[in-house]
Amino acid sequence: MKKFQLIKNFGGYKAKKDKTKLSAKYLVDGSQNVISTDGDNIAVRNGYTLDGAADTTLEPIESAFTWLTHSGLEIPLRGRTDGTDDGVISYRYSGTWYELETGYDSGDFDFTTYWDTTEKQDALLFVVGDANIYYWSGGLTTFASATSNTITK
Repeated sequence: MKKFQLIKNFGGYKAKKDKTKLSAKYLVDGSQNVISTDGDNIAVRNGYTLDGAADTTLEPIESAFTWLTHSGLEIPLRGRTDGTDDGVISYRYSGTWYELETGYDSGDFDFTTYWDTTEKQDALLFVVGDANIYYWSGGLTTFASATSNTITK
C-alpha cells in the first residue's frame, strides 16, 4: 500500500501536461479523495465513517440534522419513510437510534432551533410539509413501570 502524505506548496491543477512529468505538488484531471487547504497544501481526504450498522431495508434517510443544544449536548436526528409510507423521525442517544415519533406524511423534515423564553432552554422545531409546526424540548427518560395513576421513570 502506498503511503500518502501532506504536500506543501500546492501548485494547482494541470489538465494538459503529461501527467507522468509533473511533480507531486500538482493535481491532475481525475484526481480524487484529496483536499486543499487555505495554506496552499493538499492532503488525502479522510472520507467518512458509517454511524452504526448499515441499513439493509429500502428505507433511505430523507433528511438529517444535528442539534447542538445550549447545554452542549449533540443530538443527531434523521427522517425517513418506513415500509408503510409513514414518515419517521429518529434521534441518536448513547450510540443507539430511537424513534421519536412515526405517522408523518413523509420523512422529508426541515429542522431549526428555537429559544423558549418560558422554559429557559432551546427547543427543536420541525416541519414535514403539512400545516403543523412540531416542537420537541429534547427531553428523554427511561420508562420503568406504570400503575393506573403512576408512571415511574
